[in-house]
Parts: sequence; C-alpha cells; structure tokens
Amino acid sequence: MKCLIYLYLFTCLSAFASSPSPLSEKLRGNYHFSFYFFDVYEAKLWASEKEIYSEPFSLELIYKRDLVGKEIAKRSITEIEGQGQKLEAKKDKLELLIKIFPNVKKGDSILANYNGQFGVTFYLNRKKKIGEIRDLKFAKQFMDIWLSPKTSEKKMRSALLGE
Repeated sequence: MKCLIYLYLFTCLSAFASSPSPLSEKLRGNYHFSFYFFDVYEAKLWASEKEIYSEPFSLELIYKRDLVGKEIAKRSITEIEGQGQKLEAKKDKLELLIKIFPNVKKGDSILANYNGQFGVTFYLNRKKKIGEIRDLKFAKQFMDIWLSPKTSEKKMRSALLGE
C-alpha cells in the first residue's frame, strides 16, 4: 500500500514540476490591450529588471475574446513589418506561425518563453506545448511586437517594462 501512495505522489509531483511556467518569477509589468471598445487580451511580462533580452523572459497573453489562430499569425507578421523589420522567407514564417497558433477562446492564454540561445517556446494555457521559433532573429522580431521601441503600442511596451 505504501508503494502505491509513493507512486501516486511521485506521479502528481512530476506532473506539477513539468508544467510550463514563466522563465522568471518576477512579474515586471502587465497591460490590458483593447481595440476601440473591444477587450482583446491582457499581456504580462515575466522578467528581471535587467535589460530586456539580456536573459530569458516570458510574455503571456490571456485572451479576453475568441480569436482565430490564422488571424493571430497574420497580425503578428503585419506588426513585425510595421516596425520596419525585413522578414526573410516571409511565407515560411507565416506558415510557421499558423502552425503554432491555435484558435483561442476567451480565457485561454499563450505563454511565450524566450531564450536568446534557443528562441521562443509557446504553451497553450501553460499546459500544452504548441510550437517554437528556433530562428533566433525571427524569435526576437516576434517578441519585439510588444517590446521594441518601434512597437505600434508604445503604452503597452512601457507598462510591460515597468517604465
């Protein structure tokens, strides 16, 4: 009987330990993003106070409405290009993002764990790995949608960085 109890506890603890979480325990900033009168998502940046990109960090979007994954992917490409960044193999990058992003429902979250040595790993609702960007340049371009000084949402960037 003791063996069964230990096996159960080990299984539960293993599942808990492997659950994806932000790469930093510190919530640096958050922002509620709305488009006109529509709430779209709440963004949370989990990062140290050091220069962004100097160490791993996480960005989490908690959706306030249902969205189509393909549209999230297309909007991501539009935002990157809107910052004046050149996208090499744009079609391939769009296809990658379409594969990564599922349709989301109100209350779903996507957690993006960024590491400058590896890229970005994405999780749906902190439970399921949904994809990765291993191209380091593209990984940074993607995260710059929210964090670049050239972002289309400067108030969001300031709030996320705690400025």
